[in-house]
Amino acid sequence: KFFLNKKELLISVPASDLPRDLAAEINRINAPRVIQPVKGDFVFQVKVDGRFNPGDVSTQEGRTGYNGGAVILMADPQNVVTLARAVLHRRGGEAMPYANYEMRSEGKVDRIGNANDFPLPDEGPVYLRLDRRGQTLTAAVSVDAEKWNQLPQKELPATWPADLFIGVTAITTSQFEFNPRFSELQLLK
Repeated sequence: KFFLNKKELLISVPASDLPRDLAAEINRINAPRVIQPVKGDFVFQVKVDGRFNPGDVSTQEGRTGYNGGAVILMADPQNVVTLARAVLHRRGGEAMPYANYEMRSEGKVDRIGNANDFPLPDEGPVYLRLDRRGQTLTAAVSVDAEKWNQLPQKELPATWPADLFIGVTAITTSQFEFNPRFSELQLLK
């Protein structure tokens, strides 16, 4: 379910045994999302908050417990970039909050995220930003929307069109309810 007011969007994913993901390589592209068309260069920024606690049991075979409130850039479900405020929880281990920056092209993973790439605090909001200049995509993460930590740049494949879709999504392999909140959304051209 989607709940929208003047200041924020909440995506409510109910407790379930069904994972919600945007992973074409495992034929799972059912994560709830809100997207809009975007053309050419842009900066897209959003504040992500909520309870990120997936537990250490995953509903997706071969994956770990995961919650991700993400910015999404996509040409189609086979060609997707996500930048998520994420928590990964391996069975028997500690929950690991981090910035998860992934890219899939033609249904294959170009780069899967790594929980050690950019650790995040356990609590509080996180700001996510994607900046497109031509085929270059820059991602950044902040806890205060003032000091930004840049992640490695990615080159969008030349086959990706200028007309894409930008928005937010809720990705979860948790058996528990997940409700990421998105606010302070900005799309600058």
